[in-house]
Amino acid sequence: MRTLMMTILVATLAGSAGCLGDLDPGQAKPDAKPPEPTPDGNTNPNPPSARELFDKDVVKLLNDKRCVGCHTGNGGILFLGTDRAKYYDKIVANKDLTGDFDPTKAKLITYTHTSPGTPVPLWNGDEKAKVTAWMDAETKAKTGK
Repeated sequence: MRTLMMTILVATLAGSAGCLGDLDPGQAKPDAKPPEPTPDGNTNPNPPSARELFDKDVVKLLNDKRCVGCHTGNGGILFLGTDRAKYYDKIVANKDLTGDFDPTKAKLITYTHTSPGTPVPLWNGDEKAKVTAWMDAETKAKTGK
């Protein structure tokens, strides 16, 4: 009886071990295709929302980069106030800053510092790309394009 139970146990374990080979998520099947890009070229089926991009990238740039150095008042960015939770609503409502989300018209992108000395762009290339990506996501959310 004991030998029979051991034989059944070994057979069950051996059989189930053979089934586990395809469960490893690290093993891609050779015929697996990458995800198809969306019409805008994005392969992420769930790209971050405009608000998520603003909260993740733009607020950090506003607080940690150039704006805070000159445009602060009572612990916040002067033109946005002191309540960081309201930055998004205030910036979205400020068409002068956003250019109605046209990066070529948005002072948030096009502004250059002229003092002291030589004009200096507000953002470097990577930073400008993050602000532009947020603006593009806002436009897409509003127009579907």
